[in-house]
Amino acid sequence: MPWHRTVFDLSWALGNGDHVGQFTLGSIAILAPPAHLARTQAAGQLAPQLTDQVRGKLDGLLVTEAGRCGHAWLRTRPTSVSARALGRELEKRTFLIDELAADRFDLDGLPPNRRAWLAQTGRQQTNQALARMAPERRFPVLMAFCAEALERTTDDVIEIYDRALGGADRAAQRKREELERRSRRDTQATVRTFIDLSSVILEAHDSGSDVLRTIERRIGIERLRADRELDVIDARSGFFHQLDAPIAPARYGTNRFLPGA
Repeated sequence: MPWHRTVFDLSWALGNGDHVGQFTLGSIAILAPPAHLARTQAAGQLAPQLTDQVRGKLDGLLVTEAGRCGHAWLRTRPTSVSARALGRELEKRTFLIDELAADRFDLDGLPPNRRAWLAQTGRQQTNQALARMAPERRFPVLMAFCAEALERTTDDVIEIYDRALGGADRAAQRKREELERRSRRDTQATVRTFIDLSSVILEAHDSGSDVLRTIERRIGIERLRADRELDVIDARSGFFHQLDAPIAPARYGTNRFLPGA
């Protein structure tokens, strides 16, 4: 390490009130800030996983092509509950697993606080700032960022699907309640028609008048025909079949929402 870099790190640490550790430069014992030691340890622990291929793919996240930067894309979060938003999160998750193998990054050797700090750095810094970092600092940051992005994306996929499923269930429940109210109204109308018809028949019988003429004058044949058609439909299809009908599109919608489920 250049001597002027060591002096700079030491002065920075002392100026910020950090405790310092010790390392050797040749035969000379040099004091170093803990942040430098932590970066060195992290780089050493992750070095076996940082093959040339992995380094190339991680650096590729910082390159902007056709107006799109992989790092900036992975930083975005869903802002709506829709099939398109779910598709975007699934695309991120597939990219992290298939292209970067982020699910196989082993960061267990890093202290939890250090791992969280590395991931936070990856989230907060721009791709230009990350590209300017030294490799021993940049690659641990990108690995922690990708591992966290995979966890976050998985959580977002589950949340979007759960909220969509809840919305479909509430919509089906509202439709069910509306059908129940309409069925009660139809039932009450049919009962009233039956009562009126019974009264007319009894009245015609007691007075000796023509029953059909009395029914047509007091109730109306068209009303009887309409009520009968409704009763026949209800009897053939069943009330519960009508209640289940609006639920089927909701079930289809949630299955279409997440084709892989």
